[in-house]
Amino acid sequence: MNKKESSLRIISLLPSATEIVAELGYIKNIVGRSHECDYPAAANEVPICTNTRIFPEKSSKEIHDDMQNLFESAISIFEVNKEKISKLNPTHIITQDQCEECSISMEYLQSALATFLNKKISIVSLNPSRLGDVWADIRKVGEILGPKGKSKADLCTHNITRKIVQIAMKSQAMDIQPKRVAIIEWIDPLIAAGNWVPELVAIAGGENIFTRPGQPSRRITLDEILEKDPDVIIFAPCSFSLEKSYIESHQTITCNSWKNLRAVKTNECFAVDGNAHINRSGPRLFQSIEIISEILNQEIFNFGHNKTSWHRI
Repeated sequence: MNKKESSLRIISLLPSATEIVAELGYIKNIVGRSHECDYPAAANEVPICTNTRIFPEKSSKEIHDDMQNLFESAISIFEVNKEKISKLNPTHIITQDQCEECSISMEYLQSALATFLNKKISIVSLNPSRLGDVWADIRKVGEILGPKGKSKADLCTHNITRKIVQIAMKSQAMDIQPKRVAIIEWIDPLIAAGNWVPELVAIAGGENIFTRPGQPSRRITLDEILEKDPDVIIFAPCSFSLEKSYIESHQTITCNSWKNLRAVKTNECFAVDGNAHINRSGPRLFQSIEIISEILNQEIFNFGHNKTSWHRI
């Protein structure tokens, strides 16, 4: 690591950015993080610079209602510890500009830190919509890290792409009708996962039925699910652990209306760790492809994620 690289002081306010920096070998350059940055394990030793006004242990409906109340009161979901950030003296702050419900946005950060932000601090915003954007963000972060970081980012995206092609070729070689898949990003209200998720499903050999690649996640109704009647339903609520995802999705599919669905009748409903997978736009999206591949074609794919990252409901 040269002098320029060793002088980098990064505050990551986005879990996927923390994972990208760590994957490229620069975890020691992260001097501050958000309260949501929990991977890899070494990130938990880094000072936390943010907090949330939402209690994550609540149900999806309670969390949604709390968010709506904050929005209606023009209050941000997140709080930034301006004093701590100032003391950490960062050279770069990485955030996002896609979803104000997921992580601290660029607009809020600039407003919160307006009193002491100066030209020496570079604010980097990541805003992926498709898989290609995620790989571009990895390279973007690599460029921030310097020549070695750029080289590692190029190698990282190359290796991920190579592995994806291997899975895609194997799944496409199967002479079977693709399973029609619904991936649920939030349970109450129901939200179908969008952005890069339809691509994950397609690579794994399935057909995502509610959103197209690059299209934002969107609200859906139970009537829409009943009408589409998917072959497979995957519950991966954003920020939910596997256990919490399993408990709430199990409660959902045991309701009378859900019992009429093909996926419920055939026991093809699954819970996924939505905090670690599917929703985080970082290097572990490759593992999300592995997870979906295992779920859709368990007789062909076995990457060892069953019971640790996903579970049949």
